[in-house]
Amino acid sequence: MRLLCEEVRATIRSISSESGVWIEPPSTTQLLDALMSEFSQDEVWYAGVPGAGGDDAIFVIGRKNINLKDLIKNRFTNKRPNLAVLDLEITEPVDCTGPYGSLIVEDL
Repeated sequence: MRLLCEEVRATIRSISSESGVWIEPPSTTQLLDALMSEFSQDEVWYAGVPGAGGDDAIFVIGRKNINLKDLIKNRFTNKRPNLAVLDLEITEPVDCTGPYGSLIVEDL
């Protein structure tokens, strides 16, 4: 899964470069790369940007049974003092069906 997610981010950076519009700004790329390398594949499955153009938000998808919020805060707030971490927990299955396929997200 992580390899596929890295391919998605590479494609997003390529689109950014070709269009001249930052979807994943370089400073965000640095943070996401550091975050992905800091945690094992068992802890963090994917990190990316939820939208285009800003250096204001990222998302991280990872294992529920670790305190990912505190781990991120402890490891990254010294590098980014304005970093705020919001913890969202999936409590019931989510069906993300769309025109290109579907994904069911469940409590993992």
